[in-house]
Amino acid sequence: MKKLTLFLSSFLFLLSSCAPQPAAPQPLTVMTHDSFSVSEEVVAAFETANNAKVTFLQSGDAGAVLNKAILTKDAPLADVLFGVDNTFLSRALEADIFEPYASPALADIPAAFQLDASNRALPVDYGDVCINYDKAYFADNALA
Repeated sequence: MKKLTLFLSSFLFLLSSCAPQPAAPQPLTVMTHDSFSVSEEVVAAFETANNAKVTFLQSGDAGAVLNKAILTKDAPLADVLFGVDNTFLSRALEADIFEPYASPALADIPAAFQLDASNRALPVDYGDVCINYDKAYFADNALA
């Protein structure tokens, strides 16, 4: 059985390597929030490495992006959605707008940041939100 499996695997590999590769870059639409920014060099490197042509669909703030994605989930406007934060994540998951993807990169991401066990939403980054205030102003104005 091992010989058959090996032969079959080799045959499938050869067959797949003979498959016609798309000549023109394949379109990839990424829906993002309006403040999303990425360098042209990063986009160009991705496009070259993946034979793709990326188009960004900036769609408002994070809430507007998610609402648009939910309202169009039966006829999606984009292939990828970037920019759902943990505030809106539960709405996105309840609306079931994402396909699961078990990225190999998850092995390098701490479990505390993996907020969806089904891997429908993958963590990209995180940040702290800090509130700075002038204690003296509040004391001088008798404010709590």
